[in-house]
Amino acid sequence: MNELSKNIVKQAEIFACKTVPEQWLGPEEPNPKWWQARDSKIIELVIKECLESSLIGEWESQKIHKMFELNYKPKMQPNPDYGDLFTVKEWDESVKFGAFIPDDGDGYWATEKEHAYISVWDEKPDWATHVVWFNK
Repeated sequence: MNELSKNIVKQAEIFACKTVPEQWLGPEEPNPKWWQARDSKIIELVIKECLESSLIGEWESQKIHKMFELNYKPKMQPNPDYGDLFTVKEWDESVKFGAFIPDDGDGYWATEKEHAYISVWDEKPDWATHVVWFNK
């Protein structure tokens, strides 16, 4: 995690500990995560506000959402006229046969009309139906 991400997590922790009293969950739940022991909606709002107001990348944002078990929806950009649009099936077949490697360019997970700045070399998000590819 980079410094900006660590700062966002720390801000959420400080906010949660100051505004919501600690709850004892009993011996059946040993060592709960602090955000699960407090009002999760407040924590979610604080984290999302921090993420939206920072210059954090999609990859880091996705990791922070996953860490706090929050739903993640990336910032989507319209697909440009340049670049190539592939279905996920076409992309997978092309990569399988060696048509694309990371040094060839940049690719991002996409829908038919929009893409997020999440690399095609990272795990495919559930919403992704296409890949937009930009040759070097």
